[in-house]
Amino acid sequence: MRRLDPTWPDIIDAADWLRQDLGVSKSLWGDACLTMGRELAAAALAIVSTKNDEHFRTSPGGYFHGMVANAKAGRLS
Repeated sequence: MRRLDPTWPDIIDAADWLRQDLGVSKSLWGDACLTMGRELAAAALAIVSTKNDEHFRTSPGGYFHGMVANAKAGRLS
């Protein structure tokens, strides 16, 4: 974060940067933002970033993809 008191735009920008480290493509990030809204997509990505590698069946990007799919189906909790 660039600020001590980040705003949602700051958090969303940080999530867009973080997604690269987690293997989330630009297109998946865009799909997540359209599906969930930018703030929820950023929060979901933050949750993914807190998980240990052993938590994922495939990869953090795959896990995030599943979250987006669940959001599209109305099953994201």
